[in-house]
Amino acid sequence: MSISEVRELGDVADFLSGFAWKAKQFSDEPTGMPIIRIQNVGSDASTAFKYWPDSFADRFVISTGDLLLTLSGSFRTVVWSGPDALLNQRIVKVTPRVNTDTRWLFYALEEAMARIAKMGRHALVSNVALSDLRELKINVPPLEEQKRIAGILDQADALRRLRTRALGKLNTLGQAIFHEMFGDPVSNVIGFQQVRFHELVPQIDSGWSPKCLDRPADSDEWGILKLSAVTSGRFSASENKALPDHETPKAQHAVRKGDILFTRKNTKDLVAATVLVDADHSRLLLPDLIFRFRVGDSNSIDPVYFQALLSFPTKRRSIQKLSGGSAGSMPNISKAKLREVQIELPPIDQQREYCRRMAAVEQVNTIQVHELRKTETLFASLQHGAFRGEL
Repeated sequence: MSISEVRELGDVADFLSGFAWKAKQFSDEPTGMPIIRIQNVGSDASTAFKYWPDSFADRFVISTGDLLLTLSGSFRTVVWSGPDALLNQRIVKVTPRVNTDTRWLFYALEEAMARIAKMGRHALVSNVALSDLRELKINVPPLEEQKRIAGILDQADALRRLRTRALGKLNTLGQAIFHEMFGDPVSNVIGFQQVRFHELVPQIDSGWSPKCLDRPADSDEWGILKLSAVTSGRFSASENKALPDHETPKAQHAVRKGDILFTRKNTKDLVAATVLVDADHSRLLLPDLIFRFRVGDSNSIDPVYFQALLSFPTKRRSIQKLSGGSAGSMPNISKAKLREVQIELPPIDQQREYCRRMAAVEQVNTIQVHELRKTETLFASLQHGAFRGEL
């Protein structure tokens, strides 16, 4: 094994911070250059671009293969695979210097960011400056050793991605089962009974959105859910922000098992996302941008079916069309419009059969999640050893 030397990140890479483009000049129309915002990086990469119609400096243009690091919300290190686009603020372009392998640098940055995140709950992302990154110490082996390490980590990462894709296919399986049993709910060619939303849901609750800390809540703290707790279509309790100590929690907004959560306000692609909460979360509170409701009569509609119906692509798009808002603001769906949505009601026995089938899918999903976590643990162990000269 080649001997590594301890060096600062700034010795092996150059860092370029994104520009603070004026949001009031952003356009939804594909004219000019796309802007890479936090929402377009990593797990949120499906979010639609905003566009910059004015002039720009060439140094802010990002191309396929460029290495990016986000410094807002959470650390993400990605190799850009999208179109040529402009680098926005709080995102950094990282360029390897001579004798630095790009893939090795990608993993080195991931490991360095994980170290910062583990410094403690008060080591906030928003406090990390470029100077801190440049001065961060890492073990730097010779170029050939870098390539060897990157090759091993690439193989482990490929296994991790394979598990992730398997989970993605399971998620689409639910939609396939729904379509097989009920058809397209918007066209409703089977002719199921239709009732108004308000006939099934006696009450729609709104939440509370105080100013929170820029980190998730610890187990003994109260937290306010973020929109990202819902937007994936599967409830993610970890997507929250800690409530400051000076704020008194409003326990009536606590999220409970059986709640159906609905994003009333978001980007046009992410508004009207719906999830069913499968456990009590007594210290997690509903924000103002998410509606909560429960079915009034489970003998008329099954909650699992209801959430699946609202999430089905054509049904969701029809609900998204109800959103309003002024130019430049995020689309918003009012309670009044949601209450009038037509809901397709197959016989309750068919709904419960769908629920039973989805329970079987969920069992497989649980196994896949467990396997993914094992793969992620293996990857983290390899990465940990790689940057301590132990791989």
